[in-house]
Amino acid sequence: EFPFVICFAMKLVKRANFRNALYTMMARSFLESHLVLNNDNENPAIPTILEGLNFLNENNYMDVRLPSDEEIQSQKDFIVLDESVSISQMVKSYCADKKSTPRLIAKITDRVERIIAEDDDADGEYIKGLIEIEYERNKKL
Repeated sequence: EFPFVICFAMKLVKRANFRNALYTMMARSFLESHLVLNNDNENPAIPTILEGLNFLNENNYMDVRLPSDEEIQSQKDFIVLDESVSISQMVKSYCADKKSTPRLIAKITDRVERIIAEDDDADGEYIKGLIEIEYERNKKL
């Protein structure tokens, strides 16, 4: 635990693992937390975030709506999907029989994570294809 936390996020990404990591970092403080965002005017979530922040500052409470039954069910389904194999595990599995170095595995993992951070709809097959491409590009490491 820390007295305060300052978290920098270059880009808000609509992925459960990003949201969970951000929440974990922001919740580490027992006094106050600060989130510093990049000037990302293209992100459609920014106006909603600013509107909520203004409401909170003016009224000292958050105005949240209860999710519908359908939203609750889809969130439960989403949580199950989020328990799928991590990118790191996928890379390690792909590289297991290729005698890959830890450096190569780390490089591929980093590259694939950076590429799909921009893509909310990356599926397993797409990620496997990226892993293969990055392996071929970097296998000399």
